[in-house]
Amino acid sequence: MNTFKVYIDNIEKLGLHTFKFAGLSIYDLLSQCPRSKIISYPVGYKILSQRQPCENVYLILEGQVKLTRLNSQGKELITDVRYKSDFFGRTLTDQNKYFTDENAISITTTYLWKSYVNDFNDLIFHHPALSIEMIRMLSAREASLKMKFQYASQESVEIRLAHTLRELSGRFEEKCEHGYGKHIRISQQELADMVGSSRPTVSTLLNQLRSKGVLNYNRDYLCVQSIKSVLEMLDSIIN
Repeated sequence: MNTFKVYIDNIEKLGLHTFKFAGLSIYDLLSQCPRSKIISYPVGYKILSQRQPCENVYLILEGQVKLTRLNSQGKELITDVRYKSDFFGRTLTDQNKYFTDENAISITTTYLWKSYVNDFNDLIFHHPALSIEMIRMLSAREASLKMKFQYASQESVEIRLAHTLRELSGRFEEKCEHGYGKHIRISQQELADMVGSSRPTVSTLLNQLRSKGVLNYNRDYLCVQSIKSVLEMLDSIIN
């Protein structure tokens, strides 16, 4: 599996020319951070490794990236799925932290804008709208993390599954290859990790939902007609 640099002549051909973040186009990002680049990653590529040095910030232009951590027993647990217009990589909140806390692995063919963190800090300084967008994004992540802790300690597996699917709803790709409306590349074990439950328990719930015709799944994908119908069916199971 090989990565490749996307040259400026190919940006339009790949459909990346329409990308904007906080009013900045991909051409703005490349010109104002001259050392930055666009890189394409194939499915399953480990972009970052936990506890390894990292001096870059990554912005997802297209595709999806899962973040995972190794626990004390060496088991890899998925912590989040990032998608278009999400950042990951070198932390922006602790400039003295040079090592990554997580692995980052592409789960679709993914195009990333890669910048040195110092260059990105300069970009933020000169673009207040970008600063505001980054604050909004980090605040949303903090709120989501607090909600996860609340659900993990107080709520049933069914409610935690509903919350996780709601969180993932924006990550589903619109063109499902398996006859459904949308799909996301995620295994039952990875979904169970995000829910904070065992794979057999989550599998039982997914089987109930599949029997109702609102979703389907295989080893690598979760497919839905619509998130709304799945959440409504989970509500009926809970109540």
